[in-house]
Amino acid sequence: MSTNLLVFLIALISALALIYMIYAILLESSSPKKKELQVTPKGIVEHAKILFKQKKYKLVEKLAYKYLEIKPEHHELRLILAKALYNEDSIYDAVKEALTILTKDENNSDARLLLARCYKKVNQPTKAIAELQEIIKHDPDNMSASQELSELYVESGQKTSAIKALKHLESLTENNGELLQIKTTLANLYIEMENYPEAFDELNEILEIYPEDTETNKKLIELYIKVQNYESAIETCENLLAVNENNSLSLWILNNLVNLYYLTKNIDKTMEYAKRLLEHPFSDKLKTKTYIAKILISSGKEQEGLEMLNELSEKNNENIEVKKLLIDTYLNKNNFIAAIELYKQIVDLVNPLEVKSVHTEMSNVFAKWARYLFEKRELNECFKTFTIAIQYDNANPEIYYELGLVNYEIKNFNEAIIQLKKAISINANEPKYYMAIADCYQSIGNTFEQKDSLLAAINVDENNTTAYFKLAMLYDGQHDKASEIHTLEKILELEPQHLDAKYQLALILESQGNKEKALELYREIESIDYNFKNVQKNIEMLTSNNE
Repeated sequence: MSTNLLVFLIALISALALIYMIYAILLESSSPKKKELQVTPKGIVEHAKILFKQKKYKLVEKLAYKYLEIKPEHHELRLILAKALYNEDSIYDAVKEALTILTKDENNSDARLLLARCYKKVNQPTKAIAELQEIIKHDPDNMSASQELSELYVESGQKTSAIKALKHLESLTENNGELLQIKTTLANLYIEMENYPEAFDELNEILEIYPEDTETNKKLIELYIKVQNYESAIETCENLLAVNENNSLSLWILNNLVNLYYLTKNIDKTMEYAKRLLEHPFSDKLKTKTYIAKILISSGKEQEGLEMLNELSEKNNENIEVKKLLIDTYLNKNNFIAAIELYKQIVDLVNPLEVKSVHTEMSNVFAKWARYLFEKRELNECFKTFTIAIQYDNANPEIYYELGLVNYEIKNFNEAIIQLKKAISINANEPKYYMAIADCYQSIGNTFEQKDSLLAAINVDENNTTAYFKLAMLYDGQHDKASEIHTLEKILELEPQHLDAKYQLALILESQGNKEKALELYREIESIDYNFKNVQKNIEMLTSNNE
């Protein structure tokens, strides 16, 4: 007999038995004498289980509802019915059946677990958690409830409770696969909570079970990098690379080793791994060569790096990233002409919507060029170059800021103020613009506008201790000691080690007769910078007077 025929006969027999079962229930339920059912409770459960396994949930419902009309106390069948309803997404009906069971049998863990799942499915996590907690209270070893409770805590962001639940779940299992999952989740939670020592413990415990687990090793390396333990990150990377032949993983490791050695300023090792990365079959050759050029430039081998970049640019004429790296290199050498020529090439490569942003970058280069010319005292060329910068982007506040600084330095304060006001009108959220214009107002003796400009800088950046100190000095010039003290105290609140503020406050307190507090501040300054201003002389005078 063929296998297909055998399967067909078994299915046919099961179907006939099921039809008989339903028929028997219907027949006996309609009998006026209401005789005892000939279908046994065990038999009905077995048939319901068969239907459930075959995912014939509607038939399970029909069978169960008919039987439960006559035998409502049959909790096992009602639970199968509730599960079928749950799988059919009839959640509220499933809840009703689960609650019916719990009314008669409050310690029925299976019914309560299903109820918790129903609450979870309809986005009522608080109710779901309460049901799961109830199960664990009566049945602490219930793995399913413990697992689902920990998952709910994680999903709802209750990290501390999640850790507690996961630790309990961990105590219930000796299965390495389950332990891997639990400890990985614990490590992730500890990382989110910035409890890095516990995260390291969990990851290292996983590696004791699975020493070569790729994801755990990667997470460990990432964590070492996060806490800036580059030495351990490098060691772990190199150990993993030595035993791994997976091209995808080795690519990830090599990229990290290049970055890590670069961060630790070990240029020889950086170059060694960069060259290995270049040989890797999956590596991005262009990106790697660009990175090597960048390393050469930053390590003092600028000409060698430039040659490599120029070669890359010629071979990859449409690669904007290479051109921008070349631009940065040229700008560091004050080769503005070469930088601008490259920008002109970029303009031809980008789409029309990006041209404006490239023009803004070009205007910044011209502004930097103008500043360079000013420092060489080529003033005519300087102002001509500023004009070109404005032509490329007349809404670039940095141009007017630089123009303002140049005019300030040649003591053309009124023109400096005009240019800085233009910068502020374009970008009112840049504190350095207000700081620069405050210096201009100070130079022309306009303390009212100077104060307003400093307050505006503080309004934009409330942690701007430089602006606060200049404001304190303005109050000092106006003999407004109360405002000066308040401002100096604010500085020390923001930056406790601000020596100028400490010193100035000590001078005021000393002048007001509060010599004990002044001496305390002088001593604090001395402990940080022994030779700061006249602190030694002031301490000596105060201590000798006390004697």
